[in-house]
Amino acid sequence: MFCSTCGKHIPDQSTFCMYCGSAVLGSRARRPCPDCGDEQEMARLKNRAAPPQGTLYCYICSGTGKTWSSMTGSCSQCGGRGYYTCPRCSGQGYVSS
Repeated sequence: MFCSTCGKHIPDQSTFCMYCGSAVLGSRARRPCPDCGDEQEMARLKNRAAPPQGTLYCYICSGTGKTWSSMTGSCSQCGGRGYYTCPRCSGQGYVSS
């Protein structure tokens, strides 16, 4: 089948287009997570690397992965990755409506 928004070919069982993210008509409604999905879009608008889907930039270390005091040890919230799993969608990147 084809996405009604961008026109690209997508698998028949798709609920979202893997290219543009639009919901596929007739599928069970799932929508991008309002927490981590918004963060992905903001990163794109600011031309910086987005954290992996289903994650948020760490609010403790501001995405650096380092502790505030020394900038050498790993952040306790994200374990040094700079991001952590989104609590709203549990890392899936989408929520049911």
